[in-house]
Amino acid sequence: MEKSILVVDDDAEVRSLVCEFLSACGYKVREAENGEEALKAYKAERAGAVLLDMFMPEKDGIETLCDLLKHDPTACVIAMTGGGKLGVDVLKPARSLGARSILHKPIAMTELQHAIEEALAT
Repeated sequence: MEKSILVVDDDAEVRSLVCEFLSACGYKVREAENGEEALKAYKAERAGAVLLDMFMPEKDGIETLCDLLKHDPTACVIAMTGGGKLGVDVLKPARSLGARSILHKPIAMTELQHAIEEALAT
């Protein structure tokens, strides 16, 4: 499977830290700050895995996940969130909609690396 990762998060600091870590692990990393950018980037060049934040402005993670899987039913999406905003848990629905894995922020980098390796192996 491709060793490329598309990191989608509206928080520039989180995106930067994750991209830096994954690059150091040997992955080709691209980034997007929202769902629309993510779809354009994925359609332009497929990624081995998409690390997708669930709470973003404009197009949220659930909508982006559905659009990615509509475009490519084999897309490997790892859903992540910093917690249930307004008491809503979106990770379970994301998993049922097709996310390969789910992660809770803050994410330990070893946990992130393991989730990506596991997702790419399937």
